[in-house]
Amino acid sequence: MGPSTACTGLQRRRLARLGVWACFPLADLIVGLLIAAAIIILLWGTVRTAGRRLMDGIEPDLLERARSALAATSGIDAVPDLQLRWIGHRLQGNATIQAADMPISAGDLMTKA
Repeated sequence: MGPSTACTGLQRRRLARLGVWACFPLADLIVGLLIAAAIIILLWGTVRTAGRRLMDGIEPDLLERARSALAATSGIDAVPDLQLRWIGHRLQGNATIQAADMPISAGDLMTKA
């Protein structure tokens, strides 16, 4: 039991005492349910994030940011296919691009940028 849990319990007891003192005996129940709801909401967000990382998933806006960054590169006409995934602590991406007509040496320079 960490200090944050003890602090939350202390605050809950104080609110419950105030409710009982004000002739509202359900105060303890209501405060307990509010704290349980807050914990469930935080837990749901954490489980979603951890589950996405376990499945090598990424945030949807990150895919759009990568696609727009590729499309903004000079010489690239379109990005029909883009895949991003986590491998360990590194983000790996594969993209299929459509480039304008150019010499192969210019295309080689573009891939190294």
